[in-house]
Amino acid sequence: MQYAFDFRGEREMDRLLVTLRRAFHLPSTDWPRIEPIAQLAKSILSTRSYDSDARLAFRNLTECFPRWADIAEAEPQDIERVIEMVSFPAVKAKQLKAAMATIRRRQPDFDLGLLEKMPIGEAFAWLEQVDGVGRKIAASVLNFSTLRRPVFVVDPHVLRVLSRLGHIDRNANTYDAYDFVMATTQDWTAQDYTEFHVLLKMLGQKVCRDDRPLCHACPMAHHCARVDVAASVRLRRADLAPV
Repeated sequence: MQYAFDFRGEREMDRLLVTLRRAFHLPSTDWPRIEPIAQLAKSILSTRSYDSDARLAFRNLTECFPRWADIAEAEPQDIERVIEMVSFPAVKAKQLKAAMATIRRRQPDFDLGLLEKMPIGEAFAWLEQVDGVGRKIAASVLNFSTLRRPVFVVDPHVLRVLSRLGHIDRNANTYDAYDFVMATTQDWTAQDYTEFHVLLKMLGQKVCRDDRPLCHACPMAHHCARVDVAASVRLRRADLAPV
């Protein structure tokens, strides 16, 4: 587990969440949630794809294959044709087919409600035994779906932001980031983790970008380990407006 220096105190994740809420002004209502098996398929499609493309691919997938068993039985090339707008559609078509086949063997009705009461560690282990499912997709199923489990979803944007802010080492991986956030937010609800993920992802997409980050417009610039704020960043009131 690789953590960077902690120069802000044990409640820094709370302060970071509050700052991001003020910066992006997200609605306080909960996000729409879908059944766990649907979230699993959607998460596979969304990996390293634009959100709009993943949504379209998911709609096409469920329209062309109305039963999850249909995906398990379909030819990969037939799945690929309906999800061609996402990145790596051939790979994801095979992942979808294999995942649904694995789940059908373990849960023939595709009902993943058993994960709702299962200890978190066991729930992760159950999901991560499914073909193509790692920590990010497993956490998405547990948190973003109707299961509403209090776990944190780490994607590349989230990993980059937490690293640049100095909370985790620059070489930390998804598991390191997950462990760090969970260890410092033990009183958070499932909704808190959902919102934190969405806000960090927005910061990573719009401001703390992989290339050419807009440090001058970042609401966290004065707490960032990446920049010399005193020399190079002037945080103006306008910079705190929604991006």
